[in-house]
Amino acid sequence: MVLSVLLYFLTSLLGLYFINNPFLAFGVLGTIALFSSLFVHVAANFSLIKISIKKFRKRLLQIIIGISAVIFSVFELVNSISSASPIEVYIFMSFIIIGFLAAETLSMIEEENEEEE
Repeated sequence: MVLSVLLYFLTSLLGLYFINNPFLAFGVLGTIALFSSLFVHVAANFSLIKISIKKFRKRLLQIIIGISAVIFSVFELVNSISSASPIEVYIFMSFIIIGFLAAETLSMIEEENEEEE
């Protein structure tokens, strides 16, 4: 969380420095925040589907809601990305890749600690 705040703050400062237009800089950051939010929603929706599949018959409504939410969120994410400027998409994708690498590194460290115990 602290890393996310620091990266967001750094991006804000760099945007203000290079763009020289606070409204545009924060508009870009807002767009990137929108992409991130939609990405988190897609992940949460897939998680709902995965949990609900274990008890398929009892949770059919949750599966339908999860699939509908995934379709809607993916549609909104793709539609938003297609209407954004390339620099906004590059920054968003960079954050996704950095986040994935950080998560994988933490997962490997955790597995290593469990093997040692």
